[in-house]
Amino acid sequence: MSSEQQKTFVLYMVRMIRGSYLINKSLPELTLLTDDEKNFAANFSKFVTDNNINHIYKLLNDTYYGITRNANKKILWTNTLIKFGIFLRKAGN
Repeated sequence: MSSEQQKTFVLYMVRMIRGSYLINKSLPELTLLTDDEKNFAANFSKFVTDNNINHIYKLLNDTYYGITRNANKKILWTNTLIKFGIFLRKAGN
């Protein structure tokens, strides 16, 4: 993927995380998601809580910044995905 495509993907991830968090907080009317995206977000919302939302947003922001600064894409995405998995496990803690 090109850098622009990767940045677009990160922004999509932010949008989906936001939607999942709002559904988790019982505010689905504030989401800007399609019906299919809302279905996914409803299932994913149990993994996006107050315990990890800030960490996830910072991680995605750092990833976006790394893409704009022409970081090594393989290292950047490996780091992002590993940390993302760790943060999702913190949902219930």
